Amino acid sequence: MNVKETGAISTADRVVRRVPRLSGLSPATAASNVVGMTSYLALSVWVLQTSHSYFLSAAVFGCQWVVPLLWPPAIARLTARGWAGAVAARSEWCAAALSLVLAGVVHTGSVTAVLVLVMARGLCDSVTRASAALVVKVAAESPAEVERVVSRIELWRIVGTSSAGVLFAVFAETVSVSVLLVAAGLVLCATGLVYRVVAPAGTAPRPEEPAAGSILAGLREQPLVRAWLWQLGLVAAFQGLHNAIRVAYPEQQLGAGVAGVGVVSAVSTLGVVAGGWLASRENVTRLLARVPEWALVLAVATTAAAAVLIPAPVPSYAAYFVFMVLFEFAFMRFNLAVVTSTDVRHAPAVLSLRATLLSGSTLAGLVLTSGLLSVMSVAASTAVAGALLAILSGWRHVRARADRKM
Repeated sequence: MNVKETGAISTADRVVRRVPRLSGLSPATAASNVVGMTSYLALSVWVLQTSHSYFLSAAVFGCQWVVPLLWPPAIARLTARGWAGAVAARSEWCAAALSLVLAGVVHTGSVTAVLVLVMARGLCDSVTRASAALVVKVAAESPAEVERVVSRIELWRIVGTSSAGVLFAVFAETVSVSVLLVAAGLVLCATGLVYRVVAPAGTAPRPEEPAAGSILAGLREQPLVRAWLWQLGLVAAFQGLHNAIRVAYPEQQLGAGVAGVGVVSAVSTLGVVAGGWLASRENVTRLLARVPEWALVLAVATTAAAAVLIPAPVPSYAAYFVFMVLFEFAFMRFNLAVVTSTDVRHAPAVLSLRATLLSGSTLAGLVLTSGLLSVMSVAASTAVAGALLAILSGWRHVRARADRKM
């Protein structure tokens, strides 16, 4: 859908379109994700050293999903409060303030306060991500431009998140967690300025319906978007599957121990970056656009099962790399389809729901696979979880085709 054809874009939105600075979103996204993930890593280690609890240490990463998962209308309401760029800027600045507060709180030794602040920080991250996509949706001149810009943003998001581990490894031993959090706050202040430049402050019309009602209306009136959201949620569950097996797989199947866990982490990072790069290439996306979404999900499930089933390390790791490439490619393709297919009128609600969907699906994939690991081997667990996701994808594909014929 071309945004010019909707007839629902405000005068303010048209002003934004005349400020074609979208290229600045990619480095801003990379910088924001580098310092964001580095902060979570540093806080996770701090919590472990303070509480000596692996559960609470892992909870640092889980807490960032709590608000988006339990209160979806919150993101929709916040995203619709003004121009998308201004909302993203304010969200980054709130995240910067929270980073500075966290830098002080760690000196008190309060793990509870840290986890509560991380929940608020996770909400800021979700609002920024939804608002950034909305900036592109409104400002881009055509669906093709939306695809190009969103592809670049998502690629740089992956690069930023993947680089955080390297950055943390370099500075963790020599720089305190407080200094890292202060540095993160300064970077987030700068990325907020980038969003402010992309879309200057202004006033946008308030939604006619409450946030929850606007989400339901966006789904009800857009069956195609609903279908793509289903596929995006199913493929996102493979991220949870990966997190569930990343330790058990090299230990059980390959007998590689801790060293194998490190190899799996490195291989998966390279695979995700490669898949993101492929998904950002227009010629590749045009070629694979002919592949049905259910076939892509099936390919992801098949390569995951094959990788974990192979007993030899080198071919197993190679297959795992292919699994992560296909996973990230499918994820970015479905994510692009959601953004480009959404009507501008429903974009704040739908893009906010997407944040909740991604959190919930990743958690569901983690819980499903972890539950299976408690009763069967890692190879069987991966095969069963992948088969279930592929079957659901095929079922939703059939349902979506039936809906379009009605």
